Amino acid sequence: MNKQIVEINISKWDTPSSKNQLITDLESGKVLHFKNLEFPVSEIEQQYFTSGIRDKKSRNISLNISGEIKRRYKE
Repeated sequence: MNKQIVEINISKWDTPSSKNQLITDLESGKVLHFKNLEFPVSEIEQQYFTSGIRDKKSRNISLNISGEIKRRYKE
């Protein structure tokens, strides 16, 4: 049985990997989990990691081109 979550064991962004296999995995609907890869979040970005930012009526939250929060509401 194929696992839907594929763990990728790298710790640096520039580590060589099997790029073609990763693309195949993504295109087949799998999730790539880079559990050892650092993903630094700036102090300014920290504000987006709070539950208070979410409107319970919204389906998703993103930033528009000018950096303002926009919400897509459920239909």
